[in-house]
Amino acid sequence: MSKIRKAVIPAAGSGSRLKPLTDYLSKPMLPLGKKPVLQHIIEELKDAGIEEVAVIVKSDNQDIEKYFKKDSAVTFIIDDSLSGPGGAILKAESFIDNDDFIVAFSDSPLKGEGLKNYIEELIVIKKDCQIAA
Repeated sequence: MSKIRKAVIPAAGSGSRLKPLTDYLSKPMLPLGKKPVLQHIIEELKDAGIEEVAVIVKSDNQDIEKYFKKDSAVTFIIDDSLSGPGGAILKAESFIDNDDFIVAFSDSPLKGEGLKNYIEELIVIKKDCQIAA
């Protein structure tokens, strides 16, 4: 089985639970320490060996694209449907291209001791399992 190299991050939600703060800054771009939450998540994925990341965003959410425009490992996919995380992940079908992938949510960093090992263990578990469609 091939190594998991791709990740999808749904980040096209409206952030309504954090209003009025998210009226000014999207939830994935809220600061956690000195960096946006989304940057922490992308760094965690890269540290675990993920090479390509698709971030699903709304067309009116330019702050995420501007922030990550120099990162060649990050691809942006537009989703204005507000169909939830499942719908957002489906928008990444051409990016995935039948490869195995990881889904990480844009507001849930895992940073901590042993994170790299945690993601690597998930990949190993996947390799040991066969899922029938």
